[in-house]
Amino acid sequence: AWRELGAALWDLASDRSGALRAWERAMALDTERGIENFAADLIGFAGEGVAIERLVENGRRRAGVEAAGFFGVAAAIALTAGQKSQAFECALATLEADPARTEILAIAERSAADSDLDRLEGPLDMLAGVSLGRYGERAVRYRAARQLERRGVAPRPMRHALHAVEAGPTE
Repeated sequence: AWRELGAALWDLASDRSGALRAWERAMALDTERGIENFAADLIGFAGEGVAIERLVENGRRRAGVEAAGFFGVAAAIALTAGQKSQAFECALATLEADPARTEILAIAERSAADSDLDRLEGPLDMLAGVSLGRYGERAVRYRAARQLERRGVAPRPMRHALHAVEAGPTE
């Protein structure tokens, strides 16, 4: 009902702030899909740029897992919209807020420019440190090595590959 009210306020009454308040209320009530629905409403009525902006604002006002939810959705929207720099920044913010959100790593990798590789390695190292056991660390290190090797940055892939081997265990 809150989402419909927001749509009506936006379309029929041209009440943008009222619509945003209604959509934010709907988001707060739906703990499972609230952020995604909020983003969908914003994209549908105001466009991707506004959606990303509002999601980032909401993420900055929160911490931890809650902030990561907003930044993660913003990263996905930005990547889809072709805003790779914004997607990369949001992906990094997601991983900083909640390192367990490993699905965001794919967005960070796809959106990172060659000049961002130093900043991409930080989250990769962090994920390797918080991964579940030696198998998790090895998987993250192999992934980092493959990603950096594809980009052709000479000594970096070797460092991650060596850490992957050291993480063992051997078969």
